[in-house]
Amino acid sequence: MDNIEGYVKWRGDIRFNERKFNEIDNLVFSALTYLDMKGTLNSRDYIPLKDLYSRLMSNNGINVKTADNDVDHYKEFLRSTAQSDRFGNVVISDYVDMIDEKKNLQFSAMVFHINKKVSYIAFRGTDETLVGWREDFIMAFSKTASHDLAFKYTDAIIQKYPDNLFYIGGHSKGGNLALYAAARLSEEKLERVRHIYINDGPGLSEDVFKNVNIDRIKDKTTKIIPEFCVIGKLFDTQFYNSTIVKSSAVGILQHDIITWKICDGELSLCHENAPESIWINQTLEQWLGGISIEERKKIVDRIFDSLKNSGVVTLNDLSNRDKFGFDKILHTLSGSDKTVKRKLGSLPVVALFDRTLHTIRNGKIVQTIKTSPTAKAVALIVFGLLFLILPENFIQVSVAIVLFALLVFQIFSTVRHLAESNWNFKQNQTRVYAAISFIVIYAIIIVKQNALFILSSAVFGIGFLSTAYNYLERVKKSKTKSDQIWLAIKAGIFTVMGLCVLIVPSSTIKFYSISVGIIFVADGIYRLITRALAARQEQAQ
Repeated sequence: MDNIEGYVKWRGDIRFNERKFNEIDNLVFSALTYLDMKGTLNSRDYIPLKDLYSRLMSNNGINVKTADNDVDHYKEFLRSTAQSDRFGNVVISDYVDMIDEKKNLQFSAMVFHINKKVSYIAFRGTDETLVGWREDFIMAFSKTASHDLAFKYTDAIIQKYPDNLFYIGGHSKGGNLALYAAARLSEEKLERVRHIYINDGPGLSEDVFKNVNIDRIKDKTTKIIPEFCVIGKLFDTQFYNSTIVKSSAVGILQHDIITWKICDGELSLCHENAPESIWINQTLEQWLGGISIEERKKIVDRIFDSLKNSGVVTLNDLSNRDKFGFDKILHTLSGSDKTVKRKLGSLPVVALFDRTLHTIRNGKIVQTIKTSPTAKAVALIVFGLLFLILPENFIQVSVAIVLFALLVFQIFSTVRHLAESNWNFKQNQTRVYAAISFIVIYAIIIVKQNALFILSSAVFGIGFLSTAYNYLERVKKSKTKSDQIWLAIKAGIFTVMGLCVLIVPSSTIKFYSISVGIIFVADGIYRLITRALAARQEQAQ
């Protein structure tokens, strides 16, 4: 079983006039777009691939514009392709390669002339630059500069070669651009498009999708995705001709087009995607479904501004921890506004419990507590009184109740997904394993001596320390001296409490439960008094 390099070596002696263009040739052209031809090829060149290969070798050598930068693999692939009878005489023209940080633009395209009458318009996917990856994320909520360029480029190329018929395609983001460009073409120009190939490319976000008519091109579009597919399932659009191909890589690395398997000159197919990738796709779909367009923009800006401010230019820079320090990146992210932190923090929750907990968190009672200062103060007093009334084991009991509720949610969610898939256990095996793990962990915590106490101490200790940190952050933003003093006092108390709860023996837990109760009640009363004084001042004015 081979990949596209093996296909080129095996079928490279069969010219296009002997065996027509096929979907594997589409993969070859899409892979060739990742070769860096800047400085070697310009938009006016019209050059056979074999001559381009010689020019690259005699100039600056071969460089690859991919995140993994697997130059050696691509060198051999390019050599085999350029020296083959099938691809060596294919002419490349209209090469464009652009990077514009201000516009968040990374765009590259070229035309492969199979013969004088048939051409393939190819778009490069995301390269290794931070600009390119930022643009990828922007596609989750908006049309990008590359979308407009892809349409203008395709429209101009079809007009430039009036006697030609065209294939349009690309890999990853390149496939997304091919989809958008083809959907925007006029009816007259679309008639000259034989087929569109989307090779593990994401669909169009809802904001972009509503402005194009995908139905016009569905009957002439093929989507090819690997068995473990994540990128190609984002904003998934269903096409009449969709194919799942096996890969020699593991997990998300199957996105690499060169790893896709070929057997006897045909794609090696499978019937369904890997269960783990299905779970990931469902999680991402549900997570994105709970995030508005504006919130998506905030998250993308915060993440990539953090990377940029840390000196990161390419993804390969992330491996240089001494130079670009993840601590700086994490510190910047930790300073994000509440919306960004909350939405990022909700991803693992959605992964485990679907949208159930999200629905609860957005219910009327929870939202009232979160948005109303008075309701929040009353809630603090109620929780404080519970700590005071049930000091002996309230911490452990509360953790046990929460864990049980999560366990029930996980079981019901798993059963629901199984029922919706006609009890397809293979498709839902990740969820089934998660449910089993929850059951085992809960049983161990309940049965094993001190296990619940240890877990409870860890949960509350981390919670107290996190609360202390949040109070310190709020000290800087507080407008009144009294608020600053009170926040600083609470930060100090919760720091001490957090450290103590993590290390104290079970015999002293009563003391700390009472202490927490007193703090909660005092904080609630302080908030009520502050709120009442503020309301009185407003009335006086």
